[in-house]
Amino acid sequence: MSRKILPVVIIALTLAIGTVFMARYNKNNYTLYGDAMGYYLYLPATIIYGNLLNIEIFPPGIELPESIFAYTNDCRKVAVELGFEHAISQYTYAVALAELPFFMVAHAYEKVMGLPANGYSNTYNIAIISGNLIYVFLAMLLLYKILRRYFSSLHSLLSLVLVLLATNLFWFTFHQAGMSHVPLFLLYTLLMYFTIKLYERPVLKYFMILGFIAGFITIMRPTDIVCLFIPLLYSVYNKATFSSRITFLKDNIKPILIAALVFIIPFIPQLIYWKMITGNYFFYSYGKQSFFWLEPQIIAGIFYFKNGWLPYAPVMVFALAGLFLNKHYKQWLIVILVMVPVYIYIIYSWYCYNYINGLGSRPMLHMYPLLAVPLAAFIRYVSGKGVIAKMLFGTVCLFFISVIVSLSTLMAQFKFKSQDANFPYFMEMIFKNKISYNALLAADMAEFQPDAAKLTKIGILAENRYNDSLNNHYVADPQDSTGFIYHIHEGDEYADEGVRIKYNKSDFKDAVWVRCSGRFMYTDYADDEPHILVFDIKDENRQYKYWRGCMVDNKVGIADNSCKHVNSSDLRIDHREYWRWGEVYFYTKIPAGLAETDELNLYMWNMNKMQLFYDDLKIELYK
Repeated sequence: MSRKILPVVIIALTLAIGTVFMARYNKNNYTLYGDAMGYYLYLPATIIYGNLLNIEIFPPGIELPESIFAYTNDCRKVAVELGFEHAISQYTYAVALAELPFFMVAHAYEKVMGLPANGYSNTYNIAIISGNLIYVFLAMLLLYKILRRYFSSLHSLLSLVLVLLATNLFWFTFHQAGMSHVPLFLLYTLLMYFTIKLYERPVLKYFMILGFIAGFITIMRPTDIVCLFIPLLYSVYNKATFSSRITFLKDNIKPILIAALVFIIPFIPQLIYWKMITGNYFFYSYGKQSFFWLEPQIIAGIFYFKNGWLPYAPVMVFALAGLFLNKHYKQWLIVILVMVPVYIYIIYSWYCYNYINGLGSRPMLHMYPLLAVPLAAFIRYVSGKGVIAKMLFGTVCLFFISVIVSLSTLMAQFKFKSQDANFPYFMEMIFKNKISYNALLAADMAEFQPDAAKLTKIGILAENRYNDSLNNHYVADPQDSTGFIYHIHEGDEYADEGVRIKYNKSDFKDAVWVRCSGRFMYTDYADDEPHILVFDIKDENRQYKYWRGCMVDNKVGIADNSCKHVNSSDLRIDHREYWRWGEVYFYTKIPAGLAETDELNLYMWNMNKMQLFYDDLKIELYK
């Protein structure tokens, strides 16, 4: 096999393996929701329905998924709140433009086959997923050509394989299509490629190409205007190259101005759209969502398991180490050292720094074409070491790949949710195929549960059996003809009564854990505002000294092993059991430094303000 064909085959095989593997978990995977829906709706609105100014209005009798009507109606509600006549999408059109070729193929197929051609059938869904794979394939081929300028074929290919399989690019390639990140991964690679071409042969067409790519990147995701650092700082690495760059800029003022004009071209359709909808050419479509420039969450954004970067792109620790091995790629060093930190500061200054909806820190995918360079440098460095070092590196890389594949599998089956994750939950679920009760608790509490079989019960510290009917919140207990249960009425956020006791050191003896429990039944879906069983400790001034809580909704029937989903591979993190009584409990360690004036409380936080029935709240001590 020729050397030119080999990288194509290896990249294609890597993509094929990922596609076959994830196909097992992508059944009925409809990508058009959330952000992906916001990006996409420009296409059917413009090409099929001609309703771009009224995206919530469809022809009478048309059959579409209910989610489409719900989404476009939400766009209408936002417009009303802002005082606009027409519904508006908060997202720019650029991703839709990137999806256009695949949309048109799907649309032509539906027309030829006599299908509805409504823009939202599974044909279009498959087209978007296929386009996603094609863009990754093209980006990989182009990135390979870039890496080969500095590294061997083997080192370049290994870098590409690890970027795809050992980072969250895997998830966005093989499962969650329709987002901006894969098109941007390709666009950044193109920007790097044509930057090299420009400085090898500074002709007008390369200035114009770079201007258009940078403009397209920026309108697709405005925070990515930092991409301009790539053509500006490439191959600047000492005083001489800096002086040379200043001279280059002075000598090419005319083509640079032309490139600036071309940079603006991708903005024009968006400005026209905003003018049509809002009456203004410039419009901030994200409303109250904003940046907190003085409070960037950089540590959390990079390291935390709540959708942080490195926990879901672990191989990038080698890319960061490769920054110290820059001898063979010094042309890119300053670009990376300037651009990546600036970008990190920007994206983690965003109000939602953990970027929900996806595996890991989504915006960092745009930096992977750049970071593939120091990653290849690190691979080159290891390849020059002994057998043990190579084996250790290979083992760690395989481990990183298995982590990403495991998490992606769990995410696809709704057993893991990285945007709500923490370290204990991460460790409870990694390499598992079932959700345990302790994993559900870890997700809520960010605390490992003890091995109950190894604990010794000291006694019941306090309890409330609700058997004294004092007001209309007490209703007859269906399991006890002489007792009552407590009913939180619809509209009530907190119950009047829970368990409350003053701390007494003598009562606690040598206890290490408290076990909090109760019996519960709910009747309605609580969505993102569940019922929380709360244990807290307050000081004499009613200030919190300790707080722990767990969701009741997904644990009824699981804690007492009465549900058919217990120990089943079908159990999901959003498990629900309505009109069913069941115990829910959790353990939490007793904090140090408690005072006799402290108060311990166990109670229900009814976040959704829907009705809830419960009984037998109890605090027990264990050692």
